[in-house]
Amino acid sequence: MSEVKVDTISERTTDAGVTVEGVKIEDGVATFQTAAGSPLVFEGATADAYETTFAITDPTADRTITFPDESLTLGSSDFVKIHTITADDDANITFSSTYITSDYKQLIFLFYGIKPATDNQDFRVHFSVDNGSNYPSNHDGTTFYSWKSSSDTHQSSSTTYGTRNAAYSVLTFNTSSDTGHGFSGEMKLQDPGDTVNIKGWQFYGSNITYDAAKKLYVPTNGGIFDNTSAINNVKFAFASGNITSGSIALWGMK
Repeated sequence: MSEVKVDTISERTTDAGVTVEGVKIEDGVATFQTAAGSPLVFEGATADAYETTFAITDPTADRTITFPDESLTLGSSDFVKIHTITADDDANITFSSTYITSDYKQLIFLFYGIKPATDNQDFRVHFSVDNGSNYPSNHDGTTFYSWKSSSDTHQSSSTTYGTRNAAYSVLTFNTSSDTGHGFSGEMKLQDPGDTVNIKGWQFYGSNITYDAAKKLYVPTNGGIFDNTSAINNVKFAFASGNITSGSIALWGMK
């Protein structure tokens, strides 16, 4: 039990500690509890209308943030996670202009367990400059890939060339829909908001093919989007059929 006086706080120690206006002090530990989740507000050197507030999300389990034994300055990271989309038997995965913006000099798409609804599917990327109203035929690219059969009896490498002025670029080939198959990988898109130059992109990944040999494909792709307008929408889809499962995480580099 505690009582608050004008100039001092006097306490009678109890096992429950001392609580003053949402601040509980017990065994040298101060616990803050507020309805707004922002118990720490710093005015700074100047008393004005601007403060720095620490906002705390209501935890669902005990969490710990550890500060190292060193001097450091906290600041905004230039590499940030923007959005993740998980497929559930969807026709495509599309990142709209809400996420594809000129705020980032490079966008990085990370693919996890992308699986087609049917066998033998190529996976494609489409770029738009009008937030998906159209996907213009400005693609050009090439792919180098190596492969090996599941029995190790066949292995090879090859190069394929995309169609000039196509409406899409192919990232992976002949993807299997069998249990445990699909593909994972990473694609980088350079400076999508540039309105002076054409855009470059690169992809690498791995997938299992649909045929009896169950080949392991490891493609390394690259290409351009021959359009000087800003890209503000990126769509991923298989050549035919839905995306059964998998997710794509979008990261941005400022």
